[in-house]
Amino acid sequence: VRTLPKTATEYKKLLVEINQKVQERFEDNAKRRLASERKRQRDLEERAAARKENAAQLAEQAEMVSQEHEQFVSEIYNRVRSTPFMVEETHIPKDFIKVPSHRRPTSAPAGRRAYC
Repeated sequence: VRTLPKTATEYKKLLVEINQKVQERFEDNAKRRLASERKRQRDLEERAAARKENAAQLAEQAEMVSQEHEQFVSEIYNRVRSTPFMVEETHIPKDFIKVPSHRRPTSAPAGRRAYC
């Protein structure tokens, strides 16, 4: 009869120890998960900041390329406008070509008017 209370108190003590170990393990796991979640969140924020910075750099680069392109097109346009239009003589009808006198044939070909 005396052994029963002794074993009951040992059992209760064992249960308290087991519950305490379980609680400690649960708290350790919760701390690890919380630390892991904080690290993950920090990594996500760093990546988002890096993407934002990269996007800003790309936008700046695109603006610079656009300005360079506009300047290049303007230069080409001005160069084309300042250069006289050159056409090969072979593409101009012979009626509109002025031939120097030393290159004129002695007689005009049949069906065509004489060169001017």
